[in-house]
Amino acid sequence: MLELAKEIVSSGPSGVIALLAFAAFGVAWKALSVLESVKKKDEE
Repeated sequence: MLELAKEIVSSGPSGVIALLAFAAFGVAWKALSVLESVKKKDEE
């Protein structure tokens, strides 16, 4: 995974932007799933 990140970074700014976008998406997805599980607990 780290090797892949290094490869993307060395490919230039567009690679860095793509990596950041991917990381942001991953964080948002995780936060969303946490919020969903919290909502379900509140409904019970």
